[in-house]
Amino acid sequence: MLEIEPGKEKMVKEYLTQVDLEEERDSQEMNAMQRFDKGDEKATTVLHLLEKLSKAEQMPLYYCGGFEILSQAVTDCTGQTLFRLNNGFSIISSNDMVRSCLLQKTTDPDSLELCMSVLKLWRVICCGNDENQKMLMTCPVSRESIVHLLTSEHVAEHAVPLCDCCLGLLRDRDGGVITRVTGVLSTVLPQSSEAVQHVIRGDFVRTMCRLLKGSGQTATKYAIKTLTVCTAASHLAREELLKSDKKLSILRHLLASSCDEMVSGNAALCLAHCLELEGIASNLLGTDIVPLLLRHAAQDAKRTAVQRNAAIALGKLCRSEPRCPLTLLYKPHAVDYI
Repeated sequence: MLEIEPGKEKMVKEYLTQVDLEEERDSQEMNAMQRFDKGDEKATTVLHLLEKLSKAEQMPLYYCGGFEILSQAVTDCTGQTLFRLNNGFSIISSNDMVRSCLLQKTTDPDSLELCMSVLKLWRVICCGNDENQKMLMTCPVSRESIVHLLTSEHVAEHAVPLCDCCLGLLRDRDGGVITRVTGVLSTVLPQSSEAVQHVIRGDFVRTMCRLLKGSGQTATKYAIKTLTVCTAASHLAREELLKSDKKLSILRHLLASSCDEMVSGNAALCLAHCLELEGIASNLLGTDIVPLLLRHAAQDAKRTAVQRNAAIALGKLCRSEPRCPLTLLYKPHAVDYI
């Protein structure tokens, strides 16, 4: 196929990667069930502990101890797989006490200890296991608690490994997983410059551009925020964006079509970052960039962030390119907004 359509090489590679992941998952599940059927002690221990933990309305220390023992019992891929196959994620998410602790609705020492034991278990269960990582991101209580915990002051300490995990999940074919992972990245990256530099070394900018071309409203909001954070911090990110989209048609499309203030504001700000690159203003001659920015700069005063970012981008554009159609700026009040 690559010989017939060389341009689809990346798409083929992504498809083959997905096939490999599915084959790996099937193989893991078959091996896990075989070991359980043979009475393997580690395999039966995982199921026994899950049965104990499924009991409702126990004391926090009961669950805390159970999760600690389970974390020690899961020592390989077989244990991780059996946890998933036997509703381990559901057992945690359906427990009211565990949910309350994860969302930090209670702050007593026992509840905090339970929260830590669940997070430790998730780390053990998901380490090196793509299918479990995906399952974790689709679990409502884990999604809520992860987003809640990501806003804590300590997230920067673990930002790089967390982003590594997210980058792997961006290859998933499930749109819901990709949206949630992008949401996590949009929360983590602003808190860690080290994580920003780490993610842009790969194909991250192109991945965000691809999401912006064909995603829903929520994913678009997350992706443009993430891309704006990257272009603000990195010259390389701006260059990668220009390689993918020389006339910044994606950003211009968002400015022209989005009614979401966050999307429009971040698109204008991202555009302003890119205009710091030499020659980009010339590339935009003949496009609709000036009227788009002018329209946002002169909009409702309530959208102050959008106005400010659009004005900044417009100012950089006019300063960088003398051939910019400045006659548009002589419309009533246009200069006032700049």
